[in-house]
Amino acid sequence: MLSRCTICLEDFSDLNPALTTACGHLYCIDCATFVFANDGATCAVCRKPNTLDALIRLYPDWDNSGEANGGASGSMPKRTGLGEMGNDVLDACHTVLESGIVTNANVAPVLYRAENLVASISRRKEAPDLQYLLQSLTEVFSELRAKIQDSDQTRDAQESAARMELQRQQRTRVLREVRVRKEEQRNMRAEFLQQHTASQARIQYLEERLQELTQDLAAERARVLSNRMTMESLQEEMRQWRSSALKYKKKYHVMKQEVGTVKRSVTDMFPQEDSLDII
Repeated sequence: MLSRCTICLEDFSDLNPALTTACGHLYCIDCATFVFANDGATCAVCRKPNTLDALIRLYPDWDNSGEANGGASGSMPKRTGLGEMGNDVLDACHTVLESGIVTNANVAPVLYRAENLVASISRRKEAPDLQYLLQSLTEVFSELRAKIQDSDQTRDAQESAARMELQRQQRTRVLREVRVRKEEQRNMRAEFLQQHTASQARIQYLEERLQELTQDLAAERARVLSNRMTMESLQEEMRQWRSSALKYKKKYHVMKQEVGTVKRSVTDMFPQEDSLDII
């Protein structure tokens, strides 16, 4: 198994345990928290979707591996003592407390280290400074809980204040909108009165104009009726002329046929002589 994180290349240890993804890539706690803390996170190596809760923690037996290799660590990380591990956890806790910002993002790595320390203590048969270390951890964790509680209360108070401020702003905005609407209504009422007066004058003018146009329309309708009667008379006369022309045309064709028949009869009765054709 690889003994280093694929991101920061730090050696794994009891204080810095190995976490693996479903795709088989190893991360340390800090890198895993950084990479998979956000929604829609993907593996930094193969880009497959993954989450922080879906990571699997590995528990390699570093001691047995060292003994199997004759006491030489080889490629395995050097095991850290309980005192140094405890001091690291205490330092991390004090750093969080001194920062004054106690959130899940900066407390989660500390809790991971504390869990690793407790697991290491439970695997050790002899731990002379166990009592003092556990007492120190208990005091620091109590202080962390108090800080988290204070932080939660402060956050709740800030959220409540933010909600109240938001409500105040909403009420102020609503009152301002009501004033604006009232002013708009007054302006609209005055404008409506002006438009109503102008509309009445316009209606009176249009009624007079309509009366004039009605009279003009009646005169124009009479002219149109007269023109229509004249047109109908002309159309009737045109139909009569067309009928007469058709009759004369038929007579012309009949007479033309009769003339042709007479010519053929004369030709048959008096054929022309060749001498006349020569002349």
